[in-house]
Amino acid sequence: MSSTVDKIIITFIGFGHMGRAFLKGALSALPGAHFMAVDPALDLNDPPADFRETHNVTFANDPSEAPEYIRRSALFVFAVKPQNAKEVCAAWKSYIAKEAAFLSIAAGITHAFLARQLREGQPVIRAMPNLASAIGKGIAGAHANAHVSASQRVLADRILKAGGPVLWVDREEKIDAVTAISGSGPAYYFYVTEVLAEAGRSLGLGAEESEILARQTAIGAGAVLEEFPDVPPGEYRRRVTSPGGTTAAALEILMDGALEKILKRATKAAAARSAEMGEESS
Repeated sequence: MSSTVDKIIITFIGFGHMGRAFLKGALSALPGAHFMAVDPALDLNDPPADFRETHNVTFANDPSEAPEYIRRSALFVFAVKPQNAKEVCAAWKSYIAKEAAFLSIAAGITHAFLARQLREGQPVIRAMPNLASAIGKGIAGAHANAHVSASQRVLADRILKAGGPVLWVDREEKIDAVTAISGSGPAYYFYVTEVLAEAGRSLGLGAEESEILARQTAIGAGAVLEEFPDVPPGEYRRRVTSPGGTTAAALEILMDGALEKILKRATKAAAARSAEMGEESS
C-alpha cells in the first residue's frame, strides 16, 4: 500500500470544518500523498493557518484552476452541504475519472443520487461522521458500493479514521440508523447536559456552578467509556448505584420506561428523516 500511497492525489471538494478536520488527519495518515482542497470561499492569498507550513496541499477556488492535476486524483472527498450537492456534482463531473473513488460525507446523499449525478459504475463510499470527528474523537459509519475496490476501501478508511473509529455496514440503509444514533447523537448528550445543569440551578446551585458540574460529569463519563471499551455502559451504571443510595433514587425515576421510549421515538424520527433526505436529494 505504501508505494501506491506515495504517488496518489486526493481532492477535497468543499473545505468547511469537517473537510479541514479530515484533511489535517489525512496529512498524518498519508504523508506521501498530495492533497487538493477546492472551495470557492477559500482566500488563496491567506490560506488556513493550520496548513501554511505544509507543502503537499494545494488550494483552489475552482477545479478549472488545476484540471489535469485533479483528473489524476485517486479519491475525491465530497464535503459539501447536502442542498448544494446536485449543483456541485454537475460542476465537477467532467473532472472525476470513472475509476476514481468518491467518498461522500454529505448527510442524506445516497449511492443512487451520486450514480445519477456522476455516472453508473462510479466507486462510491457513503459515510456519516459526527461532530466529534472534527477533533478526532468521533465515529463514522460507512458503506461502499459494489464498484469500490479493496484498496479504495482501505484508502477511504484511512481518511475517515482521522476523525475516529470507522464502522463499515453491510447495507446502505443502515446509514440512516447510523445517522440517528451517532450522527445526531451528540445533540442528545448536549441536551442532557443542558437539562442536568438546569436541574442543578433548581436545587439552589449557581448558574456557573451547575454548568461546571454538568459539563465535567459528561466529560468524565465519556472518558471512562473510552478508557475501558470492553466494559458495557450498564455495568458502570450498576457500579455507581449503591442499593438504597442517591443514584438508586434517581434511577428509579429515570428507568421507569419513559426515557427509553422517548429515546427510541427520537432515534426512529431521526432515521426516518435521514431516509427522507435521501429521497428528497433524488
